[in-house]
Amino acid sequence: MSLAPHALFGRTAKIAMGPAGGPEGSGLEWDITPTTGLRIRFEVKKTGDATPNDALVTFYNLSEPHRNFVDSYDKATWAIQLFAGYQDTGNNLLFSGSMELASNLKASVSKAGRIMLHYKQGPDWITQIHGKDGVRNYRSTVMAKSFKAGVSQRSVVEEIARALGMTRKSIKFDAIPETAVLQNGIALCKPARDELDAICNRFDARASIQDGVLQIVPRGKSLDLEAFVLSPQTGLIGSPERTEVGVRVTSLLQGGINPGRLIEIQSQYLSGLYIAENVEHVGDTWEYSWYTTVDCVKA
Repeated sequence: MSLAPHALFGRTAKIAMGPAGGPEGSGLEWDITPTTGLRIRFEVKKTGDATPNDALVTFYNLSEPHRNFVDSYDKATWAIQLFAGYQDTGNNLLFSGSMELASNLKASVSKAGRIMLHYKQGPDWITQIHGKDGVRNYRSTVMAKSFKAGVSQRSVVEEIARALGMTRKSIKFDAIPETAVLQNGIALCKPARDELDAICNRFDARASIQDGVLQIVPRGKSLDLEAFVLSPQTGLIGSPERTEVGVRVTSLLQGGINPGRLIEIQSQYLSGLYIAENVEHVGDTWEYSWYTTVDCVKA
């Protein structure tokens, strides 16, 4: 799979923000095309391990009603989704997670004493939103559940996922066979992330949360998806750079690449199959930045 060269033009983006699972109309959406004029910048960092994915989205000159809406956010319940892509191919989901205060935010305080997510920079109003993927429940959830011998290992993972606020459809079981069952009964009483790590270690696998999806992949293996082809014709920029553990590649924005994805690199000096480990998407709807950088290991 790859994008044809002509498809990598005409930047588009979409941002949705508001109460997670709230009724229709309870949040806000911004559809951004070359003609809408709204400027945003974003930085999304994703890892293939248990480290929560991270996003920083910067808006320029939101209207006052929209700034007031953002100021009403509830850290406990609000979520943000970021999509970006191209006019010919549509947007890909780059990030989905909970909203938090940006750690470097030059925030102001309202008369009511509430922190506002905006500051003035010359003539511009700057609004910054920080997102974390899966961190809200991942940090705090402690398990309290027992299972009898003979229960499937996938059922145990499903219970952990349910405690983390996910559904069965939000799990990719690439590393745990359907036939795997508990030989002895167990009691889960530790933090959910520790219980999940223990199960993954039994199957030589690792878990991560990617845009709200619990992804369990065998160590050193890729997701069961078609390889994403990266070449100069599909957006690859420059030559792959060798690292201590693999290679680093940069291309025009490719939202279809996530940690665990199999990548087929085709370049003059290096070609082959690699697995995406860490992925970074950066973009600016008014500037040149619209790139994806991937740290890969040999497949």
